Amino acid sequence: MAAAYGHELTGYGMPVSQSSYAAGYAVGLLIARRLLTKLKLADKYAGNSNVNGEQYLVEAVEDGPAPFYVVLDTGLARTTTGAKVFSVMKGVADGGVEIPHGVSRFPGYNREEKKLNAEVLKKYIFGGHVSDYMTRIQKEDPQKYEKHFSQFIKAGVTPANFAEKWAAVHKAIRANPVAKKAEKKTDANAKPKAYNKKRLNIHQRKEKVRRALANRAKLANKQ
Repeated sequence: MAAAYGHELTGYGMPVSQSSYAAGYAVGLLIARRLLTKLKLADKYAGNSNVNGEQYLVEAVEDGPAPFYVVLDTGLARTTTGAKVFSVMKGVADGGVEIPHGVSRFPGYNREEKKLNAEVLKKYIFGGHVSDYMTRIQKEDPQKYEKHFSQFIKAGVTPANFAEKWAAVHKAIRANPVAKKAEKKTDANAKPKAYNKKRLNIHQRKEKVRRALANRAKLANKQ
């Protein structure tokens, strides 16, 4: 019914870090808002706009349709704590789609206390772990930083504004989650492709056989 991809985040203001935990959350948010917009449920189920890392479960409205219900199918993806598939799930939940889940696989979950540190999860959602790494490399090895994060620098993404950039992406997704149709590039001078070979007449087929036999005879004489 709907699909979303990491590379689409470029259109929402994030041309880099499109395979990170934060990107997974943004893609989940995108597909949820896109789906609900398609089903005309976006206004009734706005989801969680206060992204604080706490668990959010959609509640049905009293005077309207039930929330759209989905079940996470991880397939062959890793399901260890901190796996990015669960960042997508969190984005879907915050986007207003009902998806039953716990918090034990989110970053910040303490097994002994059986409690989630929401601040840790929030940090991951906004790419805080990436910005921390960027800051450390920038201080320890400026040359490595410029090489490793050259695309970030080109896009104007810094450790200081990384979280703000993701917040802007979330806002842009909510403003317009509809998929953009790709523009087809056409060349006016291009010749149409011929997928079917033109049939040969009897004379052409005989000539083709004659040439094949002649080439085979030449090869035999060389041997």
